[in-house]
Amino acid sequence: MIDRAVDHIGGSVNLIGDCQGGWLATIYAALRPERVNTLTIAGAPIDFHAGEPVIHAALRSLAPGGNLAFYRWLVAAGGGVLRGEHMLAGFIMINPDNEVGRQLQLLANIGDPAHVERYREFEDWFKHTQSIPGAFYLWIVEHLFRDNELIAGTLEIGSERVDLGRIQCPLNLLAGATDHITPPDQVFALADHAGTSPGEIVRDTTAGGHLGLFMGHEALRDHWPPLLAAVRARS
Repeated sequence: MIDRAVDHIGGSVNLIGDCQGGWLATIYAALRPERVNTLTIAGAPIDFHAGEPVIHAALRSLAPGGNLAFYRWLVAAGGGVLRGEHMLAGFIMINPDNEVGRQLQLLANIGDPAHVERYREFEDWFKHTQSIPGAFYLWIVEHLFRDNELIAGTLEIGSERVDLGRIQCPLNLLAGATDHITPPDQVFALADHAGTSPGEIVRDTTAGGHLGLFMGHEALRDHWPPLLAAVRARS
């Protein structure tokens, strides 16, 4: 799909990816470096075992010895997909204090129509779930969550090996200081494995967490504008 989009646009492109979209964009940039002008990722795990990897820690508990039977059961229970509500429940369980805190804030501000409306809008967005194809989900769990093949240099897409060293374009790496899903070390690991010169790498950290990278006031006001200005300057 990205190849078709690049063909349609013509020339090389500026790729921007958030979270899962970030490691997908990174894989594409490693496979097709001549087609990527700049690469910007936010909250995207590149080294899935770096920092304080709560998802990897959960996998060690749920897949003892690397046995993925539990994850295969999740897919089977969903009729061949990872059901969105199961994934949402997993994210909430990583840091349940956030969920409890939001409910307490709602109770404390139940008489404030503006607060209630913001709460309702966030709930409608955050808990509108979509399922993931089971085969794709199990591929992610095996090759990235468990085996960390993107960093190990053993990941293959089709018959091509994904070599992060082939990435030589300017990099913009954005992380959240309190991101409990993708710690900053997981994002910034790309700088250590890409072939980009140090002077062409920007590491930026917001004060917030994972969702704040994409919708927080601080990130949208203070961090994304200069990053995208740098992308424009190189285009």
